Formats: sequence, C-alpha cells, structure tokens
Amino acid sequence: MARKFPQWLIVSLVVVALAASAFFFLRRPSAPAQPTAASVTPATPPPSPITHKEVVFRKRDTLAAALLRSGLDNATVNGIVQSLHGAFDSRQFRSEAHLDLTYDGPNFKQLDYRIDPGHQLQTVLSPAGFVTSIAPVASKTELVTVAGTVHSSLIQAVEDSGENEDLALRLADIFAWDLDFYTDPRPGDRFHVLVEKTTYTNWPGVTYGKVLAATYNNEGHRYQAFLFKGHNTSSYYDYRGKSLKAAFLHSPLKFTARISSHFSWHRYHPILKIYRPHLGTDYAAPIGSPVQAIASGTVILSGWSGEGGNTIEIRHSNGYISYYMHLSRRLVRRGAHVDQGQRIGLVGMTGLATGPHLDFRLRQHGQFVNFEHLKIPRASAIHTADLGNFEQLRDRYLSALSTTVNASNAPSPGGGN
Repeated sequence: MARKFPQWLIVSLVVVALAASAFFFLRRPSAPAQPTAASVTPATPPPSPITHKEVVFRKRDTLAAALLRSGLDNATVNGIVQSLHGAFDSRQFRSEAHLDLTYDGPNFKQLDYRIDPGHQLQTVLSPAGFVTSIAPVASKTELVTVAGTVHSSLIQAVEDSGENEDLALRLADIFAWDLDFYTDPRPGDRFHVLVEKTTYTNWPGVTYGKVLAATYNNEGHRYQAFLFKGHNTSSYYDYRGKSLKAAFLHSPLKFTARISSHFSWHRYHPILKIYRPHLGTDYAAPIGSPVQAIASGTVILSGWSGEGGNTIEIRHSNGYISYYMHLSRRLVRRGAHVDQGQRIGLVGMTGLATGPHLDFRLRQHGQFVNFEHLKIPRASAIHTADLGNFEQLRDRYLSALSTTVNASNAPSPGGGN
C-alpha cells in the first residue's frame, strides 16, 4: 500500500523546485542580441586627403598653359581663367610666379597666388562655380630705427644691419642731391634711419613705408634729412629747414661705380691715341647698370650718335641739356617727358669705347660745363610760418634716432669705429 505524503509537503517541494529553476535561468549568460536591419549604422568613410601642388610660371607662359601643364582638365582651366576676368589681369603673372593648387582627394578645390606681400588672390570652386577674390593679407607696421657702418657698399651695410637693399635704395634717393653713392661712400661711414617697416603673415620679406628721418656720416661730414609736410607736398629738409632737393641729382648713377675719366680740355684718347678735349665725366660701371635722368625734361634725342653710340639727350630748364652716351639700351623715346631720377637707359660700351661705362655730359646755353664742379641751386626752404612745427618734429625724430646712434657707437664687426 502506497504511502501518502502530506499536501503541505508536496506544495513546498514544488515551490523550491520552481525557485531553483528560476535562479539557474537568471544566472545563465544570455545570448547576444541579433541586430536588426534598422539598427545597423554604416561606417563613416575616412575624409579625403587635402593635398597641394605648386605650379611655377615659365617664360612666356599663359595662365592656361601653366594650369594645363599641372594636370588640370580643360573645363577646370577654362573656369579658373574666366573667373579672373574683372578681378585680376592674368597677364600680370610673370615668369617664376608661384601658384598653389589645393585638391580635396582627386578633385580641384582652390588656387592661391600671392600678388605682392600685402595681397592674396584666391580662386575657389564653389557649388555656384568658380569664384575669384583678392583680399589684403594681415600685416603689422612698426616704426623702427636702423643703423649700420659701411665697409664696402651701402647696400651691403644695410643688409648687414638685417634689412634689405630696398632701404639702401631709399637712402640713396633721399641723399641723391648731396651724395654720389657710386663714388662718395668710404669705409667707416655710418647711417641711421627712422622708417616705417611692415611685416606680413606667411611672407618672409618686409616692405618699407615712409623714411621719416635719416643721417649719413661721410668722412666726418654729417648729412641729415627730415620728412616734413608744409602747405603743399611732403619733402626732405636738412637740420635748418633747407630743402635737400636740388635742380640736378648728384649723379646719373646710384651705386658701385668709379669715375674713370674727368672733364678735361686736353685728354689722351685711349683708342685714337691723340690728345683732345673730353668735355664730360666717365663712370665705369657694369653693362646693364641703370642710368637715371639728373633732372626732369624732354628727350630731344634717343638714337645712335657716332662715337657716342646709343645716346640720349634731354633738354632741361634754364638752357641745360644733359647727354648720356655709350648705352647698351635706351628706355625712352624722342619727345617723351622724363622725371628727375627716372630710369632712361642702361650702361653699355657702344660707339667708340674701350670698356663698359657711361659718358655723361652737361651743356648750358651751348657751352659744356664741368658737372663735377657745378654749384647746383636748391629748392626753396621751409616757409617761416612752418619753421616752428618743423623744428618740433625734427627734435622728436632726432630723439628717436638717438638710441640707435648711441648703440651704434660700439665697435663694428670689422673692428672699426
């Protein structure tokens, strides 16, 4: 006979069994959930690499030719060229100009060109097509003082001071009526300059603005220049307010030449082997050196003139005519008006010449005069009513220069003072 268990015991065993099953079920690791089609997120593709290509203009290149040579297709090149119309004259791209092309993967993105230190051209491919713009480049202008000592040439001295030759050319222009920088500079000469200097973002060079004041000590003689604006235009004046500007420049050349032959009524000619007058001044200079007009005037001859070779003659006021002979190239035509200091030709050795040089002559009322001994009249001085303002400005400039002057009194690298 089967034994019967109490009902309460049976119920208890069932509850315990269910609890144990639930415990082991919850402890069992769950299978990973299978993703549904809607929950799958596609992987983000890596961004296209941005690359750059430099294109350098060759001699006689056009913009289209340079771009096609870089690998751009005809449609892209035509789009770039058309977008420049009205914004920039593509003929201004010169030999050795550098264009920067940017690509987004294999696709053209933009073109960049530094027109000059202060302006950047950019052509961008937008959804609407090619768009060209010219924008100013971020820059910083400061008033700086520069000092140096001449050992060989003014250009070298300026470069030794950490500046570039543009500043040397500015100095030569300022003192052009008093100093001939081909013949006058001597080792030990010193200069001091107060000038506006501008630096630019992503550009290694600098540019110079106004030279406000300058001094040049030439063998113990001190030349000074102060920029002052009176009733009319700005000009340079000396310490006492007298204008630096004169009727004639001190020389038809600027740098690194020597006088190889002086004005003479009885000179031995090295080719003809005879004595005869030499009514001018010979400046020995390399072929291609620029020649400048000593004063404004009208060109009355630009052509071949026998023994003088390529010659330019300029008529000035007060009966003066200047002559520039043996040129390798003439840069002005007969009848043209030229300004004082304008480049009119290049040194050569055409005609009867033993070597490259400029034969410069000056005639007044039909008579040749010795340009080296000519007393050149000055422009008018500062008006009396402006003299007080000039003196205040001059003293401020001198104060700014004084720190440079004091610092430059230290021995120079070459050992001189």
